[in-house]
Amino acid sequence: MSYDDGYQQGYYDGKSAKRTAENTSAFINMLFAFLLLFLQFLYYCIIFSGSLILSHLLLKSLGVTDKTGTWEYLLYLFGVGYIMVCLIFFIKGIMIQYRIAQNKIWIPLFILCLSVVCLIPIVLFRLLIYDWFFRSYDLKSASPLLWPTIVSWLLATILGAIVYRKYRLTEDYVINLAAWSYILGIKAGRKLNK
Repeated sequence: MSYDDGYQQGYYDGKSAKRTAENTSAFINMLFAFLLLFLQFLYYCIIFSGSLILSHLLLKSLGVTDKTGTWEYLLYLFGVGYIMVCLIFFIKGIMIQYRIAQNKIWIPLFILCLSVVCLIPIVLFRLLIYDWFFRSYDLKSASPLLWPTIVSWLLATILGAIVYRKYRLTEDYVINLAAWSYILGIKAGRKLNK
């Protein structure tokens, strides 16, 4: 038996094997944690997509996209997106107070919030889903097929329902991130309702 044979045998037995198993397990756990973190980030990007789209359009119209680097732009995008989410919850607080007082002004406010929260993302999701998965079907035939359009609208509507479920526009509910603006909206709604 040579030195190499003993080394290989010792590598796979005893402490080295245990250490290797622990390292592999730790790596798999870390990889799984990063995957969950990424999926949670993706989920919140979908939830706040209406605000992120509006903040991108605002930043682009102000010319911020041309003057900043990628990381600066992302900071601006998420900062303005947060302000948009707070503005939506502020309007929602006013809307809830008008709805409780049975004042019909709550309906246009609801439509405004619904447009930002759901309708803009639904249209965007529909365009993305259609472009990613069904664009090749239109190129193969002279007339567009109906089922890719229906499937893309259906999937986009499901994503929109998930987004709406998080915001719960007609309920007295707020996410912790924007609770302060919702409370200010409720106070403002009470004062405006008198």
